[in-house]
Amino acid sequence: MLSIITGDAILMTSILEDYLVKTHDTFQSFTVEDLLYPIRNCSQFFERGFLIRKIGGLLQVEDLICNNIAIGVELQMTASFVLDDIIDNSYLRNNKQTTFANFGRNDAMLISNILTLLSQNAIASVVHYFPPQNRRLILNKFQQAFVAVQSGQHYGLSGYKLKVTDVDQIANLKSGQLLSLCCSFSSRIKNQDILSLNLDLFGKYLGILLQHQNDILDCKESFNDFFNNQANLVISHLYERLLLEDNQKILDEILYSKDKDSAIIQLSYLCSEKDANESAINYLQRYTNAAHEVLSRITDKGLNRFLFGLLELITANNSIYSQSILA
Repeated sequence: MLSIITGDAILMTSILEDYLVKTHDTFQSFTVEDLLYPIRNCSQFFERGFLIRKIGGLLQVEDLICNNIAIGVELQMTASFVLDDIIDNSYLRNNKQTTFANFGRNDAMLISNILTLLSQNAIASVVHYFPPQNRRLILNKFQQAFVAVQSGQHYGLSGYKLKVTDVDQIANLKSGQLLSLCCSFSSRIKNQDILSLNLDLFGKYLGILLQHQNDILDCKESFNDFFNNQANLVISHLYERLLLEDNQKILDEILYSKDKDSAIIQLSYLCSEKDANESAINYLQRYTNAAHEVLSRITDKGLNRFLFGLLELITANNSIYSQSILA
């Protein structure tokens, strides 16, 4: 499955590049390479476009429709990532210079705006293929999902002192709603309402699961979320434990410590001692189990097999994170 996703990411990059070349007249102040920079920088696997195109193929939706929707979604997500890096003042993403770091704040904001407009154009170009009875519903879902991503990014800036349920809501806004739509788009085009409801739920759980995995990976590597005073699943588990002991002020001391290396060591120790890591891993398992339960209701054999393989790949990542962070 991983080799399929990796291969599709190369193809998706080519599809996006072709689209930028064809639409270059609309953004002449920047080159195609300028706009490809954040696309290559922000996304490693283009999982949203992959889900749209793969499920679309299994449900026999035309490539033209799936490709343009995938383009629209990936460009919008890239625009959101660029904006997120500006807000966070981040200079690195995926170990590469961010668009903000490479082009400066003003040009990065313009690039984000251009990508958003190109995203809208890509989706609008195939709207007439949508079934009339579902057209407005599908368009509304796209708008809601894109707004949810921005809302989740804003909500995540509320600080580390959030409950686990709040972090769950942020994960759903940042990733769950959009992946829900990516999974169910093709079944909605085909007017398969029951399948759409199941794919909506599966995509939601998948999106939340992937977002929480990112939180755990962040705490395994650097605690960047915490030191930027942003929401994180592991830190929320830790905060709730310390709150019960009336010892939560220790996190403020760590956050504002001048010795970051010592602060990271202390934070690592606390996460282990208070079982915050283990609690976060168990939280992942809850969503994995929920996704499997939804999967049992999807009767299309080809689709079920594909989604099962995808979930198994993610479950394997759960195990890897569990072994490394609990070691």
